Amino acid sequence: MTPETPAPESSPTLTCRGCGARLAYLPGTRSLTCEYCGTTNPITDHAEPLTEIDYEPFLAEQYAREERMEVVTVRCDGCGAMVTLDPLVTSDRCPYCATALVVAGGSTSTLLKPGALAPFIVNHKKAQAQFKRWLNSLWFAPSDLKSKHHRETLTGVYLPYWTFDAATSSHYRGERGDHYTGMENRLSGQPRQARHTRWTSVANQVDLDFDDVAVPAARSLDSAQLRNLGPWNLKELVPFHEDYIRGFRAQAYEVALPDGLKAARTLMEREIRDAVRRDIGGDEQRIHSVETALRNVTFKHVLLPIWVSSFRYNGKVYRFLINGQSGEVQGKRPISWFKVIRALLGIAAAIFILVAIL
Repeated sequence: MTPETPAPESSPTLTCRGCGARLAYLPGTRSLTCEYCGTTNPITDHAEPLTEIDYEPFLAEQYAREERMEVVTVRCDGCGAMVTLDPLVTSDRCPYCATALVVAGGSTSTLLKPGALAPFIVNHKKAQAQFKRWLNSLWFAPSDLKSKHHRETLTGVYLPYWTFDAATSSHYRGERGDHYTGMENRLSGQPRQARHTRWTSVANQVDLDFDDVAVPAARSLDSAQLRNLGPWNLKELVPFHEDYIRGFRAQAYEVALPDGLKAARTLMEREIRDAVRRDIGGDEQRIHSVETALRNVTFKHVLLPIWVSSFRYNGKVYRFLINGQSGEVQGKRPISWFKVIRALLGIAAAIFILVAIL
């Protein structure tokens, strides 16, 4: 069936003009599409450019006036995640562990509305192929894993993040160690050359500018997995538009803005200490203290796209994540220790035979 000519403006409803079915965002495009009749509806992004929000004035003056949205959240009994639901949904499953959710026990919250999002680029078909490829690559996975979970579904979720910009000035005190070679006495009486370190006290200041330090604002997923899922291309952010999340989940934030800045400072401090070591120079460095002041702190509240699949094996939840922008894969899997031991025994047997032959 030939798609209808799209209208010039974004669809104001969730239903297709052609057949009345629900519309969904088509990854990699700027349009909504109907999976039944192929009707497309372009998404008209807001004309306003993305702007950074000044952190201090926002908390002091603007926070109470900022645009908000009402969300329904339910705590999953299976993994403890706070899951955001569509207000019209009466039954659902947790995208992080596939546990059935008790929607009647949900609570309504009023939260800050996101200012921007990065639309999905990786579509469901490509994500499903990545998941199957990952399953087939698991050498030491239990033999029945693939047969039990080859039909697991993937859920597209927009995960909330805070991003921060800041200028930093860090005053430090430490020591610079320079190696040199000299003679040292030995108990035997025969001196020998040895390496020594000459330490010199140092103090200075390093200045760094940080741009878009991204901090997850939800606690539903493992932080290490999310960290390894990056980096994110934040240059592809577009102003928030509800059309981009049609057909997907949009998780509400659980980490308050001040706590997000604390997490961002921790990430900044790692880079600052590396910069301090470079500034100290020498062969070794000792850092005794670093005092950092932040200036011109700004932030954005954004949504970033991931595909999530989860399955239970022997009572434990395993998750598989795909970066909805780049296709980067992160997953945890069960291990068959029987296969590991069998492989080690095979290696040991091969070594024994090789030694015997030689």
